[in-house]
Amino acid sequence: MTLVADATKASGPPRVLDCRADDPSDFARIAQRGVAAVIWRREAEPTFARWLEALDVAALPRLRVICPPAVAADALAKACALAGAPPGRCRDMLAGDMAALTAIAAELSGAAMLDVRVGAGTPDDASPLGVSVARLRLVCVYRGSGTVVETGEGGCVAGPRATGPCATGPCDVVVARGARWPGVDAAPPALRWGPKTQGARFSLVVEPVEPPSPLN
Repeated sequence: MTLVADATKASGPPRVLDCRADDPSDFARIAQRGVAAVIWRREAEPTFARWLEALDVAALPRLRVICPPAVAADALAKACALAGAPPGRCRDMLAGDMAALTAIAAELSGAAMLDVRVGAGTPDDASPLGVSVARLRLVCVYRGSGTVVETGEGGCVAGPRATGPCATGPCDVVVARGARWPGVDAAPPALRWGPKTQGARFSLVVEPVEPPSPLN
């Protein structure tokens, strides 16, 4: 993975590491001091991108499940089939990619259970994601205008200076610290959906299921 800029070398507010990569191995940098979020920039295969954009909203998979990481892949594949997405290579790519990202969230969090949410939203649905109440949150918007990462005074490190809020595009992946991330070196960022666009937004959101806090 090529790191565009390393926020851990800068002083000041928490930053977002903006990465372009062939693999997601540097998501582990979320644990580095001062890093609030990591973005993995990806280019969707053209055939897959056209297939997904042309897919009827009714055929976009929808799923909300709390499950062990080991069964998430099967649940996602079944959701794609039940939605009526045409079988074939592109559907398999979608299910496989969502499963791979879910596995990444499980590895980063070390959680025994995951909250996996897949679904479509309308262009008028601009409700913010806010700050995750879990340890971390993984978001991938496959169709639509992506996600915006807000870090307060900090910004997206994509060069020598912070550039303000980070906006992602289709198929980019964000891993952001949540309210229950251990340590206080970087405040967890707030996430929101990107600007309204034509057509439905389709996204994957994964968070670890946290055990209840002990009573005082």
